Amino acid sequence: MFHPITRETHFKLNNMKNKELFQQKLGRIDGKVKTLRVMTTRQGTSIQDIHNTLDDITEELNDLNSMVERMGTVYGR
Repeated sequence: MFHPITRETHFKLNNMKNKELFQQKLGRIDGKVKTLRVMTTRQGTSIQDIHNTLDDITEELNDLNSMVERMGTVYGR
């Protein structure tokens, strides 16, 4: 039998998905920071390489900020 998803259940499911997505993005940022630490100790790492990694981190941070803004808009927080 079909049971419609209540608003509360929908909210909980979205929260779980958002939490997992946040954790994935934070893990990627952590990995990029570790990459930067290694890159700065190696000869042959160019400034462009560092800038590219920083751009990747900035993109992930922008995604996280957008998610937070959407959550506030959608859920009225």
